[in-house]
Amino acid sequence: MSTIHRLYNLLHTGNPGDVAYYVKHCQAGMTVLELGCGNGRVAAALMDAGCHVVGLDNDAQMRDGFLNAMSRFASPVPVHLSDMRSFDLGEKFHRIIIPFNGLLCMLSLDDVAKVFARAAAHLLDDGELIFDVYHVPDDFENDGIEDEAYVDTAVIDDDGKRVEVYEKTLSTGDPQRFDTSYIFVMNAGTAKEQQLEHTIAQRCLYVHQIRDLLHHAGFVVTAIRADFAESDEAGGLTEDTRQIAVHARLNR
Repeated sequence: MSTIHRLYNLLHTGNPGDVAYYVKHCQAGMTVLELGCGNGRVAAALMDAGCHVVGLDNDAQMRDGFLNAMSRFASPVPVHLSDMRSFDLGEKFHRIIIPFNGLLCMLSLDDVAKVFARAAAHLLDDGELIFDVYHVPDDFENDGIEDEAYVDTAVIDDDGKRVEVYEKTLSTGDPQRFDTSYIFVMNAGTAKEQQLEHTIAQRCLYVHQIRDLLHHAGFVVTAIRADFAESDEAGGLTEDTRQIAVHARLNR
């Protein structure tokens, strides 16, 4: 795995409560397809809980990290190197999940629609699609102003080595885009200082867009929950909500 992939995984460790939430909603014995499976953080917990997991990611190094994480299990855990907009696995699942804002890597509504269509084609009639994304109020728009400077965001430990992390928001001209540029500084202040830059392109989704796209793909939204709580949207979503978990079933 490349240095930038390793540092990405060390920095992005999920949201509080996300793994437990997916484990709760994917019962032992169920078949689970994880789109954007990354290094297997969620999949490993699902395997421990008795689920039968299949991973899918379009990044070969993430795929390799997934295989490494799954190597502790007695039976091989399948993972497909494919695009979540166009995959065809020839099987159907009890659950399809897209954790940790994976859907926001789709940079157009058309791309999101394609993901939902492929999910619908791979879901059992009584199955469920579950994903989580940032909660974005319908009046949110990126103001188009790029951050002037990088901000000190975190310090991570890379096998005993201190790595400083800085980030800034980039402007793309799309009011729903919020691309983030990171600089990882290793051996800061020494003759061996090294900097690596990495940018994550993301496009937020309004709740009404999520509902419309799911409807057109043949889904019915059954719940939208705030920050991995178990309350429904009527009592749960507020302006302080950071993350929403969306549940949808096929309209059959």
